[in-house]
Amino acid sequence: MTFKVNDKIRQTIGAQIGRMTIAAISGGRCQRLDDGIRLPVGYGYCVDVHYTPADDYTVERVFVRDGKVTSHGAETMVYADMLSDTAYRASCFRNDDAEYWPAALTV
Repeated sequence: MTFKVNDKIRQTIGAQIGRMTIAAISGGRCQRLDDGIRLPVGYGYCVDVHYTPADDYTVERVFVRDGKVTSHGAETMVYADMLSDTAYRASCFRNDDAEYWPAALTV
């Protein structure tokens, strides 16, 4: 079962990340997901922000090619006060920071 959110929750996610951070991550582009938002970074990489029923977030680095989504690491249990920093750190897809992205593949 997938947890689904409405547009009001997506707007709240965007507000918690912040307009300027969204602009820095994706140039202001934002796509809807069933359970959150996707911020396209470039070169096929995106930052997915998933809202969970526990009232926290999962921020995931993904690579999208030909409709196939490959995870390049995720950080779970991200609370609203750290969402902006975590989303920005996830957008820096060329780093290999194993401390924050233990499941990240070497890019």
